[in-house]
Amino acid sequence: MRKTALVIAILALAGLASAQAGFITTTLTSNNGGSAGWVVMFDVKVINPSGLKITDLDVNTSTTGPITMDVYTAPTTYVGKETTPTAWTKVSTGQGTGKGTDVASPVDVADFVLQPGTYGFAVHYVLGSPRYTNGIAGSPPTGNMHFFNADIDLTLGASNSGLFNGASTFTPRVWNGTIYYAPAVTAVIAGTGAGTPGSTYNFSMISPTEPNLSYQVGTSLGKGPTPLDTRMLGLTPDPLLVASVGGTLPGVFKRYSGLLDASGRGTADLAILAIPQLKGIRIYTAFVTLKGSAPSGVATISNTFDFLIQ
Repeated sequence: MRKTALVIAILALAGLASAQAGFITTTLTSNNGGSAGWVVMFDVKVINPSGLKITDLDVNTSTTGPITMDVYTAPTTYVGKETTPTAWTKVSTGQGTGKGTDVASPVDVADFVLQPGTYGFAVHYVLGSPRYTNGIAGSPPTGNMHFFNADIDLTLGASNSGLFNGASTFTPRVWNGTIYYAPAVTAVIAGTGAGTPGSTYNFSMISPTEPNLSYQVGTSLGKGPTPLDTRMLGLTPDPLLVASVGGTLPGVFKRYSGLLDASGRGTADLAILAIPQLKGIRIYTAFVTLKGSAPSGVATISNTFDFLIQ
């Protein structure tokens, strides 16, 4: 993708979100539910060949107030493991505020990665009462037990009145909520420097599977996330980002575009302006690798690195 095209794409990113761009939702129309301590299970198939990093959940809960969720996974499927604690591994936990029945309640879970493959997936309502829906075989609009997009496929599901402990299991049941995700990171950026006005902050990049590929670095005042086709860019499409990818300030954004070397490595520098009022501003930086045959011309999206101007 040419630099001009990338600028245009970034400016348009805020309007590119779709129901399949970085998240998947089942339903928030419940007709059943349980109590705190219950668990809701289903199968997740990760289709994206890069794997997916799960970043957040929305849940349906009758609770209004603090909620806590734990997330467990099991190999291949939840079926046959509903009451087998040793089959499950706790992979994340998170907190949020319940907004009541049939309203999305965000839960900030600790990020975790699911590689391509199929998993049993369980949400344990440690604090908060789940709301869910009785299952009807099939995909919408005739059914409610199968939801999918280009990255992820969900097959619902069951509930259990305890945490895999032999209590009552109810099936079919449809977990109500949204899974938010980003492609698992294979490209990494990190930085070092004084981080003070008038100094230079140095970034190191690596994408070991992409030697000699073109890259573009971007810097913004927020971490988004901003949808890019079915993926997420961890930057905000603000004027700083546009300036950093536009090439108009090469003395500030140094080597923000170029080629990775034969090891898939590269470097870039940010010259922080000598303006004392910049102290206290947090800066976010990420990079993408560019390939004409890739979706949107972007092959890989890195993690987002941030630092505070001191």
